[in-house]
Amino acid sequence: MRNLSTVKPKPVSWLWPLRIPAGKVSLLIGHPGQGKSLLTLDIAARLSKGCGWPDNGAPFEPGGVILLSGEDEAEDTIVPRLLAAGADLSRISVMDGVQYRDPKTHALTFSLAELDRDMAAVREAVARAGAKLLIIDPVSSFVGELDDHRNAELRGMLTGLAAMARDSGCAVLCVSHLRKSGGLAVHQAVGSLAYTAAARAVWCLTRDPQNPERRLLLPVKMNLARDVTGLAFTLEQTPDAVCGCPQLAWESGSVTMTADDILNPEDKKPGPPPVERDEAREWLCIALSNGPRSAEELFEEAEAVGISKATLKRAKEELRGVIKASKTGFQGPWTWGLSKEVHPRYTK
Repeated sequence: MRNLSTVKPKPVSWLWPLRIPAGKVSLLIGHPGQGKSLLTLDIAARLSKGCGWPDNGAPFEPGGVILLSGEDEAEDTIVPRLLAAGADLSRISVMDGVQYRDPKTHALTFSLAELDRDMAAVREAVARAGAKLLIIDPVSSFVGELDDHRNAELRGMLTGLAAMARDSGCAVLCVSHLRKSGGLAVHQAVGSLAYTAAARAVWCLTRDPQNPERRLLLPVKMNLARDVTGLAFTLEQTPDAVCGCPQLAWESGSVTMTADDILNPEDKKPGPPPVERDEAREWLCIALSNGPRSAEELFEEAEAVGISKATLKRAKEELRGVIKASKTGFQGPWTWGLSKEVHPRYTK
C-alpha cells in the first residue's frame, strides 16, 4: 500500500499526442481489409523517423518499434510497406518468436510469443531495443492457450501487458477485428470485453460509407484526455512505389463522426425509427395508467393511432420492469399492466 500523500502527480505522456498514450495499452479495431496493418506500419515509420504525426507535423525524437505480426511476412509485406512509408528500418524489429522448453517433452521449441507465457521475453525485447512502441497484430494470435472470449482468463494477461507498458514507458498498440454482429463500437472487438476495458484508448478504422476509397480513423474510447476528433486518409499507389505498396495520404482536416455513427447508423438499426419507439413507449404507459388491459385490445387501439403491433411489442420489451405481462389460465388471454413501482412520469 502507498499513502497517496506520498505520490507525486505527473501529466500523461503521449506517443501520439491525445491519440496513443505512452506506457499504456491502446486498441485499434476494424473489419478485415480496412487497412489496419497499413495504418500501424505508417505509425511505426513516423516514429522511426520522428517526422511528425498526421495532425501535427512538428518533428519529435525518433524511437524504436517492435512488431509482433501473426499474419504478415516480414520479407514480402512488412518491409516493403515500411520502405514505402519512408521508415528507418534500423529502428524497427520483428519479434519472430520465442524459444522455450516444452514442459512435456523438455525439448527446445520455437513458436510465436504467447503473452501469458512469454511476457518476460517481451519485456527483454522492449528493453533491448529501447522501444517506444510495441505493435501486436492481431492480438488474438498471441494469447496462446487462453480463451480470449473469457474475461477471467484474458484479464491476467492484459494486466501483465499493461504492467510491462507502465514499467518500460513503451506504448502498446493491439490490433483486433470487429465482430460481424452490430452493437455499440466499444463492445465490437472480437473476443472478450476485457480488451476494450484494459485499453486506455480505443480507435476504429473503417471505410467512409460515402466514399469506399476513404478510410476513417474514429474514436471509440479515450480515458486519458478530452474527446478528440477522428482523422481520414486515402491509399495512394505511385508508379515508383516499393513492391507496389500503397502509401497513406492523410487529410489535413478532422472528422467529427464517431465509430458509432458509422457502425450503427440510425437508418440501419432494427425496428422503427427512435422517435416512433419513444412515442410507442409513451402511448403504452398512458394506455395502462388506469389499470391492466388485454394485449389484443391494446394492439387494436395502437393500430388505430398508427402504431404497429411489432412496434408496440418492442416498446413493451424496452419497458421491461415497468410493464408486466400475465396470463389467466392456460388458454386465457395475455394482460399487460404497469408494475407497482413505476416512475411518476408513467402515471396520470
